Amino acid sequence: MNKKNIISDQERQHATKIILGIREDGGDIRSNGAGLVLSKVKDKKKENYVKFYKPLLLSFLNHSDYLYSNCIERLRKQPSLVKQHQSVMEGKESAEKLLQNIDTWDMLDRELRIHEKHNGKCPILGGCDDDSPVICRSCARQA
Repeated sequence: MNKKNIISDQERQHATKIILGIREDGGDIRSNGAGLVLSKVKDKKKENYVKFYKPLLLSFLNHSDYLYSNCIERLRKQPSLVKQHQSVMEGKESAEKLLQNIDTWDMLDRELRIHEKHNGKCPILGGCDDDSPVICRSCARQA
């Protein structure tokens, strides 16, 4: 299977939202390979996660190392957002594509928080660019 086809950005966003929701409610979710291990999750919710989202969550959790690396790699493309923002400000480019790219960048930054490898630091070497139209959550907390 091509690694790029493991999970779409829309599926990543949905899985991230579910996993963050579980953890924000005090629960946890893991994969044991073929199944989901949910702890401190109400039985009805646990049943729904398994019934409706098991394939999505397993795909996300079982490929976590690849998705984490991909997430970091994509977040480090922040300088292209700076250039794209400048083009929009100069009237050379429409803001629509920039807004889509910012939304994707934010989704990836949000996803980063659920990966076990994430240490809470900025994913961009040297920190976020002050001229960027977006900064990561780590740099935002320091600002």
